[in-house]
Amino acid sequence: MINIAIEGFGIVREPGRSPHPVYYITVSQPAHAASWTVYRGLAAFRTLSDGLRELIPGLRPCPNPLPGSVQGMAGLTGSTVDNLTVQGLHGGAQQLQAWLQHARLFPAVEETSVYRAFCLDAANVP
Repeated sequence: MINIAIEGFGIVREPGRSPHPVYYITVSQPAHAASWTVYRGLAAFRTLSDGLRELIPGLRPCPNPLPGSVQGMAGLTGSTVDNLTVQGLHGGAQQLQAWLQHARLFPAVEETSVYRAFCLDAANVP
């Protein structure tokens, strides 16, 4: 079993790209006494949601955690992110965490390659 918890968040600002939120996620395997951190932006959550929903009927889509983005996560702009407050980002992290917990209610989730990639790819690499 893999445990997953969103522990924090920040805004990434890179030259030539719009600012975007990133979430710091602790992943652990208690049976192996192992844990690591992965850093995921909204696109990674969207990819996870889309991939899991293709495989698991009944899984609800990942929420749009950023208020003011009427087109959902695909419609984010730099100004949308710039206007967010810490409270808004914290609320978004809570929504995403609740969705991850919902997804884990489906036993097959942890066996999918898209979930494993979300939990493992670029571990401990900010």
